[in-house]
Amino acid sequence: MSALYPHHVFPHRSVFASFVCLAGLFSCLSSFAAPLSRSLPIDFFRDVPSRNLKGLATRSDGRLVAGPVLTDLSGPAIADILWTLEASSGGRWLVGTGPDGKIFELTLDLDQSTFSARELVDLDDTHVFALKRLPDGSLLAGTSPHGTLALIRDGKVHARITLPADTIYDLQLSADGKTAYVATGNPAQIYSVDVAKFSAAGLDTDKATTKPTLAEKGLRLLGEIKDRNVRRLAIVGDSLIAGSSPKGNIYTLPLTGGDPLIVQENRDAEVASLLPQPDGDFYAALVFSTQRAESRLNRPTNARPSPETPDTATTPPAAAPTPDQPPAPNPNAPAAPGAVPAPAPTPAPQVSSLPPFPGRSAIVYFPKQGLPQTVVSRNGLAFYALARRGETLLIAGGEQGDVLGYDLSARLGLTFAGSDSAQINQIVPLTSASPAPAAPSRFLLLRNNAPGLALLDFAAPGPREAETKRLDLGSPATLGALRFPRIRDIDSTQISVDLRTTLASDEAEGFSPWTAASLREDGWLAADTRGRFVKLRI
Repeated sequence: MSALYPHHVFPHRSVFASFVCLAGLFSCLSSFAAPLSRSLPIDFFRDVPSRNLKGLATRSDGRLVAGPVLTDLSGPAIADILWTLEASSGGRWLVGTGPDGKIFELTLDLDQSTFSARELVDLDDTHVFALKRLPDGSLLAGTSPHGTLALIRDGKVHARITLPADTIYDLQLSADGKTAYVATGNPAQIYSVDVAKFSAAGLDTDKATTKPTLAEKGLRLLGEIKDRNVRRLAIVGDSLIAGSSPKGNIYTLPLTGGDPLIVQENRDAEVASLLPQPDGDFYAALVFSTQRAESRLNRPTNARPSPETPDTATTPPAAAPTPDQPPAPNPNAPAAPGAVPAPAPTPAPQVSSLPPFPGRSAIVYFPKQGLPQTVVSRNGLAFYALARRGETLLIAGGEQGDVLGYDLSARLGLTFAGSDSAQINQIVPLTSASPAPAAPSRFLLLRNNAPGLALLDFAAPGPREAETKRLDLGSPATLGALRFPRIRDIDSTQISVDLRTTLASDEAEGFSPWTAASLREDGWLAADTRGRFVKLRI
């Protein structure tokens, strides 16, 4: 018995790990010496996808632990792509979009899991990549493909300047809100902006190409790097941290300007997110791939027919954008001016309609004193955004709407409940307290393919659920009992186990209806259940 089910020591937050006993020609309900019987261990971290979790999380040592509930919010289809999310006043939120270059104001109704939207402003450029709300309620917006910086007040463009670059990728504000820092692409430059001076500069339609022209508008060039784009900025103490693409280097330079120093050199990578810490350390999310973020986020969700509509013609993937341009508009969007594009189809939870991501991602920790350390690395998955909840890093992933975590104290990976959309590209704490608590319980997620919002709630009540992917028994078998070596902080009578089986290898059809397993002394058993492949729901 101990050889088949070794004893495990569980930390206090663990719920359970499991093994399922499977039989070939003979039942193994309680006799482990039965001929041709064997046991199949289940690693929840490996065998439960992010989308199949609700109120539970899987940990990299194979256990199930308590986790958040993710709820996709329903609302109007405001744009094909949602690029950036920024908190507004009165509990409202601002979203920068493409390919029509509009900014929307969203009002949430979390009790009904819905949101409403109104168009705040329509800018001249096609994509709004960066938004920052100023202390006086005004809004700074950075756009592409002309690199326009706009100050918006009362729903109108109050000041505007076109920088000598193609794209503004990121904006950061000083603690007092008087200075903004701008990251551009092609060329990769970093500017400081005197917000008061820029606000009084008025509207300028010509591209500013000289330092005197920029200085008149309150802008000063702080630094420039050799890589093509400065993708992300963060303020850490009296320094700026910058992440680039397509090399994926990490730089630091003083807030007053100077020559940027490289603190980590990479190749064929993109810095997707920077997360500064109060002690001067910071984390960086890097995506190693030859695909740009814009092409990943704008990939069509109907790349191949779904099982339900095998004869339906599909739209071919759009051509990859040139290195200096944002993605082309969705060809399925209405052509009429001002028309709201139709929502992209939501991918089926069990069957991916997107081709696999051909790269890898990593979270790198940069201590204030010391060398960079890689804390998380995943193949075939893009990391889009970072946030922190106490001792847990939250990681927004793709290409299946994954939400991941990393326990900094236990040094263990986590998989949280995921979204039906293909990508989650921003995580923002949802709190009215200022400053935000160290461990906020709710986060607002910005998602794409299909575009929308989602709520990640660590304090949500209700049933918790985990469903495995298809498990291969190796041969047709009669199922024995499901057993857990140890259960913590929950009574076994509160656990229900359902299973379904099939003799076929198809992932989408041929499965039996869900069958409830009865709790007995030797585990959970669905008597006389047979199959080659099985799914478990706990």
